[in-house]
Amino acid sequence: MGLKFEVMAGVAVSVVSAAAAGAQVLPFAAADWEVQPSQAELLAAWPASTPTSIYEGKVQLECGLDSARRPNACRVIDEYPLDLGFAAAALSLVGKYEIKAGKAPPSGGRVALSVSLQAPGYTRVEWLRKPTRADLQAVWPVEAWKHGQGGWSAVSCKVSEAGMLFACAADAEKPAGAGFGAAAVALTPQFKMKPATFRGVPVASSVRIPIVFPNFSPSMVNAASASLMDATDFWLSAPSYADVFAAYPAKARNPRVDGHVTLNCVVAKDGLLKQCATITEAPSGMGFAEAAKRLSKHFVADMPTVRPRATGEIWVHLPIAFLSGMLDGQTPILEGPAWSQLPTAEQAGEIYPDAADKAGVLTGRAVLSCRVLAEGKVDCGVRTEEPAGYDFGDAAMRLAPNFRLKIWTASGTPVIGSAVAIPIRFNMDAPPPAAAKP
Repeated sequence: MGLKFEVMAGVAVSVVSAAAAGAQVLPFAAADWEVQPSQAELLAAWPASTPTSIYEGKVQLECGLDSARRPNACRVIDEYPLDLGFAAAALSLVGKYEIKAGKAPPSGGRVALSVSLQAPGYTRVEWLRKPTRADLQAVWPVEAWKHGQGGWSAVSCKVSEAGMLFACAADAEKPAGAGFGAAAVALTPQFKMKPATFRGVPVASSVRIPIVFPNFSPSMVNAASASLMDATDFWLSAPSYADVFAAYPAKARNPRVDGHVTLNCVVAKDGLLKQCATITEAPSGMGFAEAAKRLSKHFVADMPTVRPRATGEIWVHLPIAFLSGMLDGQTPILEGPAWSQLPTAEQAGEIYPDAADKAGVLTGRAVLSCRVLAEGKVDCGVRTEEPAGYDFGDAAMRLAPNFRLKIWTASGTPVIGSAVAIPIRFNMDAPPPAAAKP
């Protein structure tokens, strides 16, 4: 019998309608529509029965074009939120659109039409501070930076009533796997927006932000850049949540101001950070840069691992975030943990439960609730096990010492002191059937 062991990650599943699955790639963009509904017409189309907590609706249509270059025979490809009347509102507006003269319809004569509606009295978020080239440089993926490689990512975030971004996630990146999605997410704490409002009152909302990292000549990178260390890897020691809480600037505590700092530090031969200088600080004047520099003394790099990968002086662009939720004293939940070490299949095979093996139970699952300790180690207890009575929880607990987490995140937050759930699945292959005797 062979064992298959898996640390399960959360999986997001999207359900796409048959119409959407069969839709063509349609070339027309918003700018290709010469005539569009007026703002008054868009406001008038807002569904009257929409709950007061909903401020925006979006509908994607696929349409034909009539002889007057107006969309007709439209079908709904996507609607959000669902079943609140937005699809019907969008369909009522298609006669208000007209494609630009000279724009030839694609093969088959079908075009894409995106209709965005907002509640009367609602205003969308606006930029107050966009990222600068220095901001981009502070989070640029290390290998891409060394070679002058640019990229692109789209990040979806929620925007608080104060205009701060949170719960950000990259939903697209190019080139895939080059790290620009994580870099864009790490950049978001530095953004500042004017919040959306409803009838003059700030409200929470959401936004999707495209972020471009432009290509540049590698000759623009000074010699030290060849030894830029990844800010999320190679740490033997890093600040804990308690350390960040203790360093939180007094001036920012009572008004509960979030802050974000990026430091440029030299990594000394002993792994300590020296000569840290501030690249970015937002907001300024609240003491966040000074607090970040105090926290930099808690970092120690794993030099035997770093040194073989570096040439010359080593330095790091280090993000440090101060989030007001840290002031509540609750144990933070770590979402999307990054692992520096996982148990091997061989280690898991050694502890497959005897009770399950003897009973012929070939699969089991356990979830551990853990607290992250120094060096990324975990202190765990069993939350659930399935099926019960076959010791899968005990087996998972015996694996726990083999887990290690990276102890600093790309967005600049600590990992030590947080709570994390570790779901583990055990699958034991059934032995092949015995060959028939001649």
